[in-house]
Order: sequence, then structure tokens, then C-alpha cells
Amino acid sequence: MLLPNYPSESQSLSKRDWVNSNDVEMTVKDRKRNQIPISLNALFAMLAWFIFVSFSGAQANQQANNLTTLTAVVHHDYQPTAFQDPKTKKAKGFAIDLMDEIAKRAGFQVSYRFENDWTEIVEAVRTGKADLAPAIGITAEREKTSLFTLPFDTIPISMHVRSNSSLSGIKNGITIGAIKGSAAHNLLKLKHKEVDIRTYVSYSSGLLDLLSGHIDAFCCPEPTLMQLAKDAGFEDKIKVVGSPLAEIKRAIALHKDNRELLAKLNAATKEFVGSPEYNRLYDKWHASPKPLIAVSGKTVLITLIIFLVIGAMALWRYISLAHLNQRLQSEIEERKRTEEELLKREQQLQALNANLADGMVYQINSGLDGLQRQFTYLSAALERLHGLKIEDVKQNPMLLYDQVVEEDRAVVSEKEAYAYVTRTRLDIDVRVRIPSGEVRWRRFISAPHTEPDGSLVWDGIEMDITERKQAEIEREQFYQLFQTSADLMVIADPNGAFIRVNPACTEALGYNADELVSKPFIEFVHSEDKQPTLDEMAKQLQRGFSLNFENRYQCKNGSFKLLSWRATYIKEQGITYATARDITELRQAEEQIQRSLKEKEVLLKEIHHRVKNNMQVIYSLLSLQAKGIDDEAVRAKFEESRSRVLSMSLVHDKLYRSEDLAHIDFKDYLQSLVKSIADTYKRHDVTFFIDMEPILLDVNVGVPCGLIVNELVSNSLKYAFPQNINGNVKVGIKKSGKENYILFIEDNGIGFPADIDFRNTLSLGMQLVNGLTRQIGGKIELSRTEGTSFAICFPCKQEPGDAQNG
Repeated sequence: MLLPNYPSESQSLSKRDWVNSNDVEMTVKDRKRNQIPISLNALFAMLAWFIFVSFSGAQANQQANNLTTLTAVVHHDYQPTAFQDPKTKKAKGFAIDLMDEIAKRAGFQVSYRFENDWTEIVEAVRTGKADLAPAIGITAEREKTSLFTLPFDTIPISMHVRSNSSLSGIKNGITIGAIKGSAAHNLLKLKHKEVDIRTYVSYSSGLLDLLSGHIDAFCCPEPTLMQLAKDAGFEDKIKVVGSPLAEIKRAIALHKDNRELLAKLNAATKEFVGSPEYNRLYDKWHASPKPLIAVSGKTVLITLIIFLVIGAMALWRYISLAHLNQRLQSEIEERKRTEEELLKREQQLQALNANLADGMVYQINSGLDGLQRQFTYLSAALERLHGLKIEDVKQNPMLLYDQVVEEDRAVVSEKEAYAYVTRTRLDIDVRVRIPSGEVRWRRFISAPHTEPDGSLVWDGIEMDITERKQAEIEREQFYQLFQTSADLMVIADPNGAFIRVNPACTEALGYNADELVSKPFIEFVHSEDKQPTLDEMAKQLQRGFSLNFENRYQCKNGSFKLLSWRATYIKEQGITYATARDITELRQAEEQIQRSLKEKEVLLKEIHHRVKNNMQVIYSLLSLQAKGIDDEAVRAKFEESRSRVLSMSLVHDKLYRSEDLAHIDFKDYLQSLVKSIADTYKRHDVTFFIDMEPILLDVNVGVPCGLIVNELVSNSLKYAFPQNINGNVKVGIKKSGKENYILFIEDNGIGFPADIDFRNTLSLGMQLVNGLTRQIGGKIELSRTEGTSFAICFPCKQEPGDAQNG
């Protein structure tokens, strides 16, 4: 989320620009203090002003008593803007002094009351409990309920943290404090819902929690918390991080309908803000303390002349001493130069040894005949590389030669002899077996020079090249795999041109290698797949790989093959390694399977539809048959059978209308089933509740559950509410742990008879309920407290073969 940047010094407004015909705005960071020199003329002017004020004071006091008094509401702890003085209990601060000056110019006076919450301040202005709020930030939300005068300054809403905090901005999981109802609080709630916001009623309590570590950061106007910390001596304990959340203009808020007062306040604000009196107030509450004595222009000039004279004398003295020091310094530097040169050479040798993490430096004297082989120097890395001590190798050089793998010794002897005879550099790669038993590859490079006594000395370096050799071996193995792989394999440059293709690629596409190498791969891609391929290539360059990307490649005969690619971009080499598999036939087979599956789904839907129709026919036949039966008990049996048929018919109807033919939305099904049962029994005095979240049940579980609900709800309607008494029936399913569901049917009727064992009864309905419960692998429990409550617990997942035929 973008926030406005805090203006830089070059962007800030000068005092002359603070007041114009359209707006009044001032930025905290751009304050400049004006010093007014004290001169004799100024003193006489001040004396005349004092006499005038004394003369007119009585008259002014009389006029003030006749002024209208408006009520202003301010925050009790908003230093240095507005706050309650702990001693006098009166309102103090920059906004209080500013409000008094503006009120005086507008022709009224102000009394103040305090609130602990910015929301309460805004509400007081909105409801008319207060006439105005003298220092409140202008936000879009507040402009809906209040009018605002021209702004008198702009403040940044910043994030404050402890000085030792590593936070650089707002991020997930941190705890941020803010004053309740403030602009900062509203900004955090609106734009940063990912953080934990802790609210305070005073800035002092927020600062203490920040310093003690109870919160990670505190968002509020920057000058407020910094001034509070400075007054408490904790200025160096907190800091501002990141860009401001926003820059808020502050103004006087008043009731939405009070436009006459708004006009007066705007006129007074435009006159006062930016004036010398305004600057004096601002400096009083925000600027650093001024010097006790302000010097005049003449005093400054005299002081400057004195400093220039003293400076000139000091400069002459400095130049004289500088000549002497220069001669001494030259002699000292000459001596140091020689010492530094020697030290530099020594340091270069030490650095060479230290930087050879996988190597060492050595010097060997082969004598006059080339057979002595005496080490005159070995670096400390010998012990790490070979597991041998320097003293032992100097006494017996063969300890080092004996580590060479036996198969490589003949090559070493041959190349050493040739280098000695020709006096040329020796450069050889050999394998050595170190004491741990591990075999490592080493490169020995040495160059000869002849000593004054005629002996030949070799200055050499040994490097461990095991990893490089292993990479070469792996590269050879890769190219062997490259040539023999049945998958298409290619290597491409950063521009997408083929560098190398394997035989499987040429065989699949019908081109020879020369027709593909150096050609951009995009030329062979189907026109509809070109842009998606280029987009995928751009993503691959960013993340370094591409998985299972598909496109169509044109073969030499004009046909297209569908290829599935896996690619890796090696940034250091600037090339891409990619493998592809021809999935044309596989995709055709998948499409054929999908068509076949679609046909089977249509057929299965038709079967459900026909089963539902057949059950509807049976339902209708049972209804017709029941109408011709006079015996109430027999007709009731028909009604029960009809209800059971309907519950199963509803399942097939839901499956016919569903996209998922294996599962049923049981909540939707229950709503339809319970409604049909209620319509059958015409019990309008019973209220039904479906208490559950949407749940998908396997059709093999849904049908038995539907029949169970049908039996138990029917029992409730028949027996729980005799003589048409009102009642409630609740039905639903809820989760029990991770592996079970609980189907419950509850009523608040007269209760299940205590003398009947529901698990062992001649009632066909209860026999069905018990049998169906066993069919879905469940357990049934009955509670007779406050009516009748059946709970059937059954597993979420059914094993193959479960819930089929019981």
C-alpha cells in the first residue's frame, strides 16, 4: 500500500508560501525561526506599546466580558498541541494559544473541556455538545460529520520504535500502539489489518509500553511522541522509521451546519496563520530554545572583524610552523616508505598463503643432478591437505610422493624428467590418497630457476581440484545421458536459440541437428502458443526453473506435437537446460477418457432421474391406495411407506441436479425432506430447525441417514406433541473430532416412553433406524432429558463395501 512521502528539504514550503487565497498549510520539518534584533528603536517602540496597552486595558477588559463564549473540546494528553496542565487543570498547548488568538480576531472567547478519546471529541462536535475542536486532523471520515477551517499546519503520522529495534516498517505479526479513535488508529485499521493494534487513551502510556517492550511500535503524530520523550529524558531511546503513514492537515472542526461560524474562523485563520504572532507561538511550543540575548547587526559586524583579525594571525603562525613540520614530515615519511614496502611484500606472501583455502605453496631444490628433491619451504596448509607435518616431510620428501595413487606415479615421473631436462614449467593433475583413505585430485604447478651454485629450485603451488574434476566427470556423464536419453533434451542460450539438441529431439521433430542449432526455438512453436511460451520463459529467467510447461512444436512434415517441458536456467552460465516429453498421444487418450467419462456421467444422471421418476410413481400409487383404505392404522402404514419412498426419491432428485454424482449436499436435502414430512402430517403447530453447516455426504451414507431422519421426525410428529400442542423439532449434523459425524434429531415433546427399549422393539420404524445405523457403521444414543434426543455417531469416511446393503 502506497503512502505519501514526507517532503524533503527541497520540497518544503517557506513561511511566505504558508498563507494564500486558497489554503493555509505548514509542515513541521520546514519551520524556520526568526530572530528579531533588539535595538534602541525597538526598545522605544516597546515602551510606547506598554503605555498604550496600560491606557486601553480597562476598556479592553470591559469589551471581553461582553464576548460570546464557545465551548471547545480537546484531548487531555496531546502534547505539545493540547493537554491538561497537571497543576492548574487548565488547557495548555500550541492549539490552545492558537485558538485563543483566532477567537479574539473572530470576536468571541473560548472555554475548554477535555475528552480521553478522539472518537468522543468528534462525536461531541457532531452532536453539538461542543462548538468546536481546535486541533484535529482532517480525514475523509471526519469530513462526513464536521466542517473544517483552513488548516493551520501539517503533521506526519509516523511509526516510532525503540532505538535498538531492527524494524524498518510495518510487517505481519507485530504489535502497534495507537491512540483510540485517532487518525493513526483509523489508518492502521483501514490499511494494515495484518498487524495487532493496541489502543491507548494517552500518549504517555503508549510511550511507556513502547519503551518497556510491550508493543513493537507506536503510530502517532511525530512531534507529539518525540516531544513527550524529550521532556521525559528518553529522546535517545526511540526513533522514527520508514515513510510516514500519512501527512495529516490539522484544523479547527465545528458542527456541520455552522457555516456562519466557519466563515468567521476562516477569515481569522487566514489573517493569523503565518503572521509574526503565529511564528512566535509555533516557536514557543515546537522550536528549540532561543538564545537569551539576540545580537544586533553592528555587534555581529564588529565580532566578525575581530574573528578575522585573530584568524589572520593564527593563519600566519600556522604557515610558519607548517614549513618546519613539512621538512620533518618528509624525513619521517621516507623512513616509513622503506618499512612499508618491506611489510607490504611480507603481507602479500602471507595473503597468498591465507587465500589458498584449497592449496599450498612450496619450494623444492632438486640439486645439481635433479635427483635430490629437498623441500626448502612448505606452507602451513600441508597438514590440512595431506595430514602430514612439515618437519616430517622436510626430513623425508618421499612421504608426500608416496601419497600419489600408484596408477599415476609413472606419469608423474615422466613429466618431472621432461620438465628438468627442458627447464620448463611442470603442470600436472594427479590423484593422492590422504591418511583418511579418501582419494583427492590435486594440480601441481611449478616453475624452475637456477641458483648461483648451479642447483635447480622449483617454486610451486598445489591446488585441490577434486570438485572441478568431479564436475568434469558429471558433465561427461550428462553428455552421455544427453545422447542416449529417450526424452527430448536441448541446451539454449539467453536469447532462446538452440545451442545443442540430442538425437531424440531430431528424431521426434524430423529435423537434423544443423536445422535446429542456432535457430530461435520460438520459430518452431505453434502461433497460438508463442505468447504463453515467451511469458513462461520470462518467469523462468526470474525464478531459475520451469516445470511441466506445455506447448505445441511444429515438425518438419508440418504436423504439431504437444511437448511437456522441464527447464533449468543457469544464471552463471547464461544458458538453459531443458528436457521435454512427447505427450501428444497421452493427451489424446486423456481427452478420449474425458469424453467417455462425460458420457457416463450423463448416463448416470439419466439413471438417477429415472429412479426418481419410478419412486414418484410408487409414491403416487401408495397415495392413491391409501385414499381407498378406511382403516386408520392400515392407512398410516401406507403413509409411512410413502414417506420412506419420498426420502429416497429426494436423494436421486438431488443427485440428478448436482454436478457431483457421488455426494449429496445433506443440508439442502434435509430442508427438502423435513418440509415434505411436515406437509404430510400437516402439523403447522410444530416448528422445524435445521442446525448445521453445509456438508457433502457420500450417497451411500446420505440415503440411510435420510431414512433415519424420516423415521425419527415422523415419530416426533406422531407421538411427541399430542392434542396439537406446540413444539420444536431440531435436525442436523455436526463434526465430532476429525473422523466422525453426529446426526441428531431432537424434540421438546412429552419424551420417549421410559418402558420401551428402542434397540429391541417390534416397531418397524425403530427397527429400520437401528438397522440403518449399523449399516453406516454408527452408534445410536437416546436422551430423554427435556423431550427426546437421538444422536447417531458415524465415521466420516466409509470403507469400500460399507453402507451398501447393511
